[in-house]
Amino acid sequence: MFHRNGQTLCRVVVDVNKRDRIVESLHADPIGCGHYGQTATIRKVTDRFWWCSVSTDTREYVRGCAVCQKANRLNRPPPASLHLVAVGGLFRRWGIYLVGPLKKTVNGNKYIVVATEYLSKCPEVTIVLLILTVTRSSANAKKTARPLQ
Repeated sequence: MFHRNGQTLCRVVVDVNKRDRIVESLHADPIGCGHYGQTATIRKVTDRFWWCSVSTDTREYVRGCAVCQKANRLNRPPPASLHLVAVGGLFRRWGIYLVGPLKKTVNGNKYIVVATEYLSKCPEVTIVLLILTVTRSSANAKKTARPLQ
């Protein structure tokens, strides 16, 4: 059965059982389609097919599409705001960054330690053989050191 819109457009009238499959294939099919929005998907569907609730059904499908929901800018959280850090004075606050494990050097070093003073932003860099972690056992409150894996 065909639906004729004036003299120019002739579209296939779709059975109820095939509507979801048609909308899905025109919206999310990996070949030729790329999760277009509601309007573009409605246009693609109505170029070839017709049923009474074609716009409503297509909008409903696109709103429920998980890939589109993840990619939609409106569904993303706003970027985190930056907070000022109270420094207090020169050499009062340091940031320490551990980089590694890296490829071993000739001397056998595998890690880089970068310490940055917050006020002057002056970095201090050194290379180290291994990094030790200090853990405190709640049972005996004894400190132990072991290599960081």
